[in-house]
Amino acid sequence: MPATTYKSLNSIPSLIISVIEEGKLLVSFNITEAKQGKIMRSKNKAYALRCEIRGKTYSFEREHLDILSQSERRTLYNWLKVDGSELNWDLA
Repeated sequence: MPATTYKSLNSIPSLIISVIEEGKLLVSFNITEAKQGKIMRSKNKAYALRCEIRGKTYSFEREHLDILSQSERRTLYNWLKVDGSELNWDLA
């Protein structure tokens, strides 16, 4: 009798994020295009999330991140493997 082996596959998130700055589209990307995530700090205080998207480095500060839902931020942080809780600055 043949045995069946099941493997658990990590699901790849499908999330499009659009970031607007000063009323203009800064970047729109699928979360899988983001890599090399890093929390930026000044005087030991987190102030931005930096990552690379399609070969260009972006820094997302509060005004960028607070337009995302909590779920979207969590998915982005998880994808980039960063502790985004430092950047939640009491976001509603």
